[in-house]
Amino acid sequence: MDLKERLKNDRCVKVLELACGAGRITSRFTEILEKDGKIVATDINGDMLAVAKKGDQACVDWQVIDAQELPFDNGFFDHVICQFGVMFFSDKLKAF
Repeated sequence: MDLKERLKNDRCVKVLELACGAGRITSRFTEILEKDGKIVATDINGDMLAVAKKGDQACVDWQVIDAQELPFDNGFFDHVICQFGVMFFSDKLKAF
């Protein structure tokens, strides 16, 4: 996974994943989290999160959140990741 390789030497304690869908990237990304690391994996579709939670890991906090309306402070996360979800954002500039 290219993203995992790019971030393997970075600090990965607090990671936000947008539009995680069924959690395919989430589950692979947990491998490079630091010991006390946490991923907040989000998707606007609760049904997709229900599928993702079937592979639930303790280091993942699954939340139904619209990427265009994030409830987090700027700079809260070490990294923000998103694989394919950007194509579904109705207002890409707002999401970015």
